[in-house]
Formats: sequence, C-alpha cells, structure tokens
Amino acid sequence: MIQKLVVMLFLTVLTFALLGTAQGVGDTILKPHAPIYINGNSDFTTENGVVSGSGTEDDPYIIEGWEIDCTTGWHGHNDIRNVGILVAKTSAYFVIRKVRFFGEGAVIGTLFHDTVTHGRIEDCLFDKIPLGIQIQFSHGNAIARNTFVIRYFQGGGSDAVVLLESSNNTVYENTGTGGFGGDGDNNTFYGNTIYPLANGKVRASLHDSSQHDNDPPRVTTGNRYFYNNLMGTSATEEVTPPNHWDNATEGNYWSNFSGWDANGDGISDSPHKIEGGGVDRYPLMRPWKSSVVAMGIKFTGPDEFVTIANWSQEDVNLTGWKLQAVNPETGEVQHTLVFPSGCSLPKDGKLRVHSGPGPMTGQNTSGSPSKTDLYGQWQDLAEGSYVWNDLGGMVRIVNADGKVIDEYEYHWWMGQ
Repeated sequence: MIQKLVVMLFLTVLTFALLGTAQGVGDTILKPHAPIYINGNSDFTTENGVVSGSGTEDDPYIIEGWEIDCTTGWHGHNDIRNVGILVAKTSAYFVIRKVRFFGEGAVIGTLFHDTVTHGRIEDCLFDKIPLGIQIQFSHGNAIARNTFVIRYFQGGGSDAVVLLESSNNTVYENTGTGGFGGDGDNNTFYGNTIYPLANGKVRASLHDSSQHDNDPPRVTTGNRYFYNNLMGTSATEEVTPPNHWDNATEGNYWSNFSGWDANGDGISDSPHKIEGGGVDRYPLMRPWKSSVVAMGIKFTGPDEFVTIANWSQEDVNLTGWKLQAVNPETGEVQHTLVFPSGCSLPKDGKLRVHSGPGPMTGQNTSGSPSKTDLYGQWQDLAEGSYVWNDLGGMVRIVNADGKVIDEYEYHWWMGQ
C-alpha cells in the first residue's frame, strides 16, 4: 500500500507540473509537431523539426520546443510500436531538447536505430508512455536531465531508457519511473533517480541477451552504474559480471537497503548484493544529488565529524558557508559552524568537520581532497564540546547567501 501511495503521489506531482506550465517543458511553451523520421544526415531539416544548427560539434542541429503525439508515429521495434522521433544512420551532431512525448498504446518516445552517433536528448518530458528512449546499434550518445512518467504496460516493456547492443553512451541526471538499462557495453548510468512503476517495481538492469531465440547469449561488459537513486522498496535488478555497480570508490543509493556506517564516511560498511550476481561494493547511505552535501556522519565517540562531499561538477568556495546541527522535529538550529575564509572544496572533494573532546589537538589540513579536515570553528561552543545527538538529528548546509543547500537526517541505527 505504501509503495502504491508513493507512485500515485509522484505521478500526481508531475501531472500538476504539466498543467501548471500550459503543456510546456520548464519555461518553454510547446507547439504541436507531427512525428519525425530522420534517416541520414540530409534529413536534418526544418520540416523535421530542426530550429537551428549546422550539424557540427560546436553548432549541432537543434530539435526543440515541440509536442509530439507518438500514436501515429513512424514504426519501430519490428513494426510493433510507433515512435515520436526516429533517427537512423546519422553521424552529425544533434540535440533533441525540451520536447514532450505522449501517446496511446505501445509507443516509443525516441528511437535511435542503426549507427546513430553524436546524438543528445536533454530536458524532455516523456509523458505517460510505456517506453521513453531506446538506443539500438548506436554509440556515443547522451541522455541527460529528462523526466519520465512511464505508464506500466502489461505484457510489454515499461522502461525509461533501454540500450540494445549499443556502447559508450552516457545516461545521467534523469528522473522518473520505469527501468534504466539494457544489454550494451561500456555504457555509463549516473545521477539518475528511479521511482517504482504502478506494479511497485524499480528495474535497473545490465543483462545478457540474444537477438534470436537460437542465438547464444551476448555477454555485456564494462557498463557502470553509480550515484543513482533507486527508490523502490521492492526493487528488482539484474546484472551479470563483469559490469560495475560503483565507480571504484562510491556506488548507488538503494532505498530498500539498510546499511551501517560506523566510520562516518557516508558509505555502507557492507556491500549490497544484487539479484543476478552483481554487487554494489560501496552503497551510499543517502540519496545522491549534484551539490555540496553532508555525505555521512560519525555522531558517537570522542571524535565526532561530518563528512562533507562536493558531488557537483565544479569547485566550490565554502567561505562564509554554514554547517548547522538542527532539531528535525522543531527545526531549531542548535549549533552553527561558519567555514573560514579561503576554505574550498574541489569537485569530488571531501572535508571532515570535527567536534567533541577527541580532536581538541587536531590541526586543520588542506591536503588532497580525501584528506581535508577542519577543527574548531563552532561559534557557540567551547572547544571540545559535543555537537551531535547520539539518538539522531539533522545536518544542514547553508551557503553564503543564506540558501539551504542540503539537509541530511541521521538516525541512531545508521552508525556508532
């Protein structure tokens, strides 16, 4: 029941977002356009929705601002499904941006088929269709920051993104329902947030397959999943080695996995074993997001500390930023630390902020990103005082402009 309520709430929020933007994507008002079929570089034309560009890396073709009913679209997937935008046999650089895909029946929003390279799909909305994006026999494409409201389709695939015999594609920072995966090689999935479908399932899969029943399975290799948030309480995953469910130091957040973080680094002390034989060696204790975050906390013992991580794509100057201990029930700020002048955190860097009597003689360091420590600096406490409640609490990060950047609620059972 809880799982169904989560799904219904997520779909309701997205539905209201659609109504609030007058059938727009973000702040863009969309115009209707017929389904698009591009078969070769010469088909990047204004009739096919191109609004600008020349097809080079610095000036890609742009297909933007359209609303496409996929129901009457071009046939794809063995002529079973209709496709909103079908691209085949292209080498030009192009971007599909801020397009809303919708339709009845077994439809696909976008299909790249047969040696498509240099394509990019970003900031689009796939609105209540059973399959968002399928990349087949195509390589070196990117899928970024799209929203998927995938409709559960009984007897067929209900996926946000599927990669079939495709390699070196990157799928990142997308949000929505449906599966993310496929059977390609050397693809990267990171920063995606995946919610359960109406059947209560989250699917993130990297699996072997064959094109025909009599063919031997084609073994997938080199695919990587990391920094993804899998939000289903009854998630199902398939994976076959030698694919990877972490980036060698950090993995994914699994809402159905209860880890234990005794050392406060924000990574579970035990791995997450995945159905089918895979292992996430470094599962995250909290959901990933592209910003400075409180990644983990060691809140007991004489040396308390919070592990601050920079998961954004750029270096961040922390001068004047605040770290706060907050009562999660009342919202009261109990203690505040102000980061000193010149304190910075590089991309992928980490900083441990200490408190308690243990580190009273510790010295501030600014060495490699993984060995940076900050002592003292708490405004309202004598040196050596405890900050964090052993039974649980909230860590808050506020930037120099007073904007709350991150809040992380911890509990007694998460570590010691």
